[in-house]
Amino acid sequence: MFDAAEQSIRSALNIAPQNVDALHILGIIKGQQDKSTEAVEALQKAVQLRPTDGAIQFNLAKSLMDCGRSKEALDHHLRASQAMPDNPDVWINFGKNLKDVNNLQGALASYEKAIGLQPNDAQAWSNKGVILNEMKKYQEALACYQTAIGLLPSYAEAFYNQGITLSDLQRYTEALRSYDEAIALMPQHAKAWSNKGICLSKLDRYDEALASYDQAIHLQKDYLDAWINKGVCFAELKLYDQALASYHEAMKINPHVDYLLGKYLHTNMLLCNWDGLSNSVEMLKSKIQDGLKAAHPFAVIPAIDSASLQFQAAKIWAKDKHPINSGSGKVIKREAREKIRIGYFSADFYSHPVSFLIAELFEIHDRSRFEVHAFSLLGHNQDDPMTDRLKQSFDFYHEVEHLEDEEIAALSQRLEIDIAIDLGGYTRNARAGIFSYRAAPIQMNYLGYPGTMGCNFMDYIVADKILIPQEDKNLYSEKIIFLPNSYQVNDSKRILIETEVTRNQYGIPENTFVFCCFNNNFKSSPNTIDCWSNILKRVPNSIFWLLDDNTTAKKNLLNEFSLRGIEKNRIFF
Repeated sequence: MFDAAEQSIRSALNIAPQNVDALHILGIIKGQQDKSTEAVEALQKAVQLRPTDGAIQFNLAKSLMDCGRSKEALDHHLRASQAMPDNPDVWINFGKNLKDVNNLQGALASYEKAIGLQPNDAQAWSNKGVILNEMKKYQEALACYQTAIGLLPSYAEAFYNQGITLSDLQRYTEALRSYDEAIALMPQHAKAWSNKGICLSKLDRYDEALASYDQAIHLQKDYLDAWINKGVCFAELKLYDQALASYHEAMKINPHVDYLLGKYLHTNMLLCNWDGLSNSVEMLKSKIQDGLKAAHPFAVIPAIDSASLQFQAAKIWAKDKHPINSGSGKVIKREAREKIRIGYFSADFYSHPVSFLIAELFEIHDRSRFEVHAFSLLGHNQDDPMTDRLKQSFDFYHEVEHLEDEEIAALSQRLEIDIAIDLGGYTRNARAGIFSYRAAPIQMNYLGYPGTMGCNFMDYIVADKILIPQEDKNLYSEKIIFLPNSYQVNDSKRILIETEVTRNQYGIPENTFVFCCFNNNFKSSPNTIDCWSNILKRVPNSIFWLLDDNTTAKKNLLNEFSLRGIEKNRIFF
């Protein structure tokens, strides 16, 4: 059908090359054939001949967007809207264009124009919700999706968009229902399958999550996000070989996508797979220096021994993930009172290294001067003895896992917390976004993540002069509180093991000196193995005891020691 139509149009153009209507129709045909470049070529000729024709301007703008030329499309959308101000489709497409160039206010205004012209347009309502979600106006976004669904209950995209907002609110069970609705209406919706997988992962339903990612990839083999999400899921399961394979597939599709290089490099380090490591590290350095979104700050620290690059990576992450929110610059003033209220925020109030270190500190705060609150960001097993101990050590224990960041900050403000202390930073399950809404007049980073947050909303970091040498003190966004000896608190009440521990029960030979390093494997590097190998060579009757995190890392580490002349019988895991 298209071929016959195109043949007729080209015959007309052979007779009259300047026939505007023929050029316009040819552009439309090429656009419907997904031949956007050819569509643009025909429509540009048409618009030069008749620049005031709103329909030609509209179709040219649409084709330019299809080619990824969103900035060029803007002027043509503007002209189309001026020529056809009463056409809601023009305003809907203009809104999409403005969103593409990150003009959210302009996009919102365009969708409101469309809704004003056609209040029953479900697409306009859903698209308005997407913009409100980008602006972090989540409740308003959800109201828009509900309106769209009410107008058109079979509108899969509205359910899909609703799922995104509910996920952003960490309401994963509800988000899962939305994605299921979208999939029921449109089983070929690859993005809904992939996002469903994210929700299932968040709910610790990893096998189902992997099945969802596989379905998304089955529908669209080059679906980049699905490959990345699948890698993240495998990493959560500590199946790092499979995670690396997924990231490798993603890298083949687009090696420049945000933060993918960091995931790929960090997974290699978890596996102690150092083939090509130096090249990846150099690439990471270059991207960070150029201000690109290359890696999560946590992944940068073991990969690059440069405080300035770690600072730059943290700033890039903070700007992208936690931009200035409504309360971040607000100065909170309060009347003086008898007790200072301190809030500790953590996802690790259970048998976790952070709690093993800090538990006694909560207990020995001077209650005549301080009122101490806990904000638990993650629920834990009710039978955990550390959780039980911690609940007894605080004056108030707030379980806030199901609240969104802004709600937690608002709760902290209502409780008039004076000093908010983040014990998580950029570690797993931490929620730095809470502090971007200004949870307290003074906000501090302490213990769990002794690196800079790279943001404007964390006022202080507690450190010592070993953790932060004098020459690096300007490479932190926070003001530094230097403790005189060590920044790291420890629990003097920690219960020591009562049963005797023997070398034999761990397979460690008698009459040898045992060097231990139980750090995570990703903290190892060729340089550290060089150092340990030199030590082992200088202490003949000694062995090295390491963490057995995964079989691939174990195999690779044994090989690395062997390459340095250290026999395998001197390495234990």
